[in-house]
Amino acid sequence: MTDTTFIRVSEIANPEIRHYLRDRNDSESVAKGFVMLAQEAEQKEEWPKAAALYGQVLKCKPADPVIRYCGSCGRGYCQVRLGSFESAGRNLTEAININPDFCHAYRLLGFTMEHLGRYKEAVQSYLSAILKKHDDKDSWDYLMQLLANQPQVVKEVDKLDTAMRGARRLLEQSGASPKQD
Repeated sequence: MTDTTFIRVSEIANPEIRHYLRDRNDSESVAKGFVMLAQEAEQKEEWPKAAALYGQVLKCKPADPVIRYCGSCGRGYCQVRLGSFESAGRNLTEAININPDFCHAYRLLGFTMEHLGRYKEAVQSYLSAILKKHDDKDSWDYLMQLLANQPQVVKEVDKLDTAMRGARRLLEQSGASPKQD
């Protein structure tokens, strides 16, 4: 049974969310409802509330990896917005472990590592995001800005030139230019 006692389901305006949260014995459904509530809180920039709701998603232990990814990545994003970078790093790493094919968690992890002063890890995260989605403009921009602001990191990252050339080649072969995600 999933604890939904801290919210009043009957007071939730969205009928779809109410439907998902109604059966506390269906943790998968409740987790979906919490994801939707968290996304509503994000839209209102209510970061502590959204982070707490994503935490509830994770407490539900949903079997669906997409819901688990949303819980971990969403919570990590909210923690970034709150400046809780260590916690964000843990949640974003968990999101990557759940689904290593999505670029968003890698980009956020890069941003997080950069704010923690862990520039080598930031570069590696941005590169991973770019390799997952080679036309991801934000990851390219963050990477270029980091390298411009921290030129010493170029020497610290093994085979950075090779990785950058490979990423650029992928971008050129696709005929794309970096795009907003």
